[in-house]
Amino acid sequence: VTTPFDVDSAATDPESMKNRGAKFLGDKTISGRACKGWIYNFSGGSSEVWSDSGNILVKSVTNSAAGKTTMTLKTIKEQAPPASSFSIPADYTPLKQ
Repeated sequence: VTTPFDVDSAATDPESMKNRGAKFLGDKTISGRACKGWIYNFSGGSSEVWSDSGNILVKSVTNSAAGKTTMTLKTIKEQAPPASSFSIPADYTPLKQ
């Protein structure tokens, strides 16, 4: 069974969904976020996805031979990561080859 969880199918923007042959389901508020929904078929099943304007996947419902899987975003904290996340660690030593 091929599932939709690969790099090419992770995108839920309108162009990617149209290229996948998805049908637009409309607008809906899920977990307090305004979303656009799409449904598409893949080998062995179908997937309904809802994403917000930032292309964050808020909900997906996948039906396949393995069963039904539902994922729903419950909470999200949108903020810039700390600058220290991009700093070279103090104990870093470059390796010479």
